[in-house]
Amino acid sequence: MTWQKVLLLAVIAVLAYYPVSVFFSEEIDRSETIKFDNLAEEQSQGVEMMSFLINREINEHLWVPNLPYFFPASCLDNMPNFQMGILQALAIVAEVLPQQVSFFEGGDYVENIAKLLDYPADVWILANDENFKIAPSSTRKYRKALKLLRRLNDDLGSGKAILSRDITSVASIVEEVDKVLKKSLKKIDEEVREGEDNWFDTKVDDVFYFSVGQVYACALMLEKFGKDYKKVLADNDIYQEWTILIKNLRKAASINPKIVVNGKLDDALRANHLVYMGYYIAKARNILGEINDKIGGISKNEN
Repeated sequence: MTWQKVLLLAVIAVLAYYPVSVFFSEEIDRSETIKFDNLAEEQSQGVEMMSFLINREINEHLWVPNLPYFFPASCLDNMPNFQMGILQALAIVAEVLPQQVSFFEGGDYVENIAKLLDYPADVWILANDENFKIAPSSTRKYRKALKLLRRLNDDLGSGKAILSRDITSVASIVEEVDKVLKKSLKKIDEEVREGEDNWFDTKVDDVFYFSVGQVYACALMLEKFGKDYKKVLADNDIYQEWTILIKNLRKAASINPKIVVNGKLDDALRANHLVYMGYYIAKARNILGEINDKIGGISKNEN
């Protein structure tokens, strides 16, 4: 083989490396059937789901948002937004964990979980500022949060801590999930207004997949927290609303167009996938409102 052929093959290999690597790196995982049969009754299915999602996106899949340009997967657009949407939802819901669990001793570490998950998603080695200082990577922070979530469930299983299975705990989860959905609807509304007249809206898929990540994570967390609080939901007559809530979030997360379009609302030819998703998110928020109203009524009757 002549050196010209060797050079040509090398050039072809380099040119093929990026697109092939990008193709095999893309993984927007919307799996719905996830079971935790090995948990003790005292442990939390909801906490285990939070651990599962972090571990899957950080360790089993490639965490794309913080990859520098020389990684082929850094060219991906939809997957990093999906992953960031998941992490934002987890970070918001994690705010209630200190209220959900009572410790016989210690337990201060639980307050750090939300802080670790709220760390910027795109830090690789350098901080995102003008000083270009060395900083802990996003994955390092999220792995610390994962370690603490696993510790929390271990403490629940060993009896060092107890999950507060009461209506107040349910109310706090409802409030945090509503914060996630409110943020999602706000981003959707802004993008619909700003980009509907633009045939080449380059931000629509970013907003779409970020919202998919948010509602997907919320659906899975609510399903598992619903198992933790099943008796509370049934005793207070909100189990049916909880189930319908999850169904609407799953419908929003399952929307999967080949090309995401932000068409004008009266356009017969161009769809608007953001509005389609926003419809189901708005329905979910309405159901959260109904649940909250019932919880408010329960609280008044108890006083």
